[in-house]
Amino acid sequence: MRKISIFSLILFTTILGCSNKSSVTENKNINNVSSSQKIVFSQETQKCIDCHKDKTPALVKQWQSSKHYLNGIGCYECHKAEKQDIDALAHNGFYIRVVISPKVCGKCHVQEAKEFMASKHAHGGKYVYSSKNVLGMLTTGMPNNFAGCARCHGAKVVLDEKGSPIAGPWPNQGIGRFNPDGSIGACS
Repeated sequence: MRKISIFSLILFTTILGCSNKSSVTENKNINNVSSSQKIVFSQETQKCIDCHKDKTPALVKQWQSSKHYLNGIGCYECHKAEKQDIDALAHNGFYIRVVISPKVCGKCHVQEAKEFMASKHAHGGKYVYSSKNVLGMLTTGMPNNFAGCARCHGAKVVLDEKGSPIAGPWPNQGIGRFNPDGSIGACS
């Protein structure tokens, strides 16, 4: 019986190792490609990296393993905002937006954004504030609603007077969130 248990454990470990091997190799390839190529970023993005590599190194590392990084798409290219934008936040000499919406993604990913907006997913946040969820909101209150239903379905992102999202409904990656720029949904 003990031999069967040991054999089963070895077999399970081998299968698990093989199934994870492709993703490990894939990550190594991303790192090898990025280190062998000279990837050029905008001056604005370079300023972001210079600061955030010390303040939020995990965030920078996550971005460095992305396709955006490999294609020279940096922080500023997605987060830039104009002063008059409703979600513009003055940040270290730049105007940025914290919340990246399908409207922003759609500037480069036109077809994907169009398909997403036509799907039911983009409208998932409407459930959170619908009559079907009144009992949930009244019984548990909005803080629990944000941690429960809205966590997946999405909620309205509310900004403070500086343009920064307020805690409670943010952070919010809900598939159907209501974005400050008037769009709905979250591509990420």
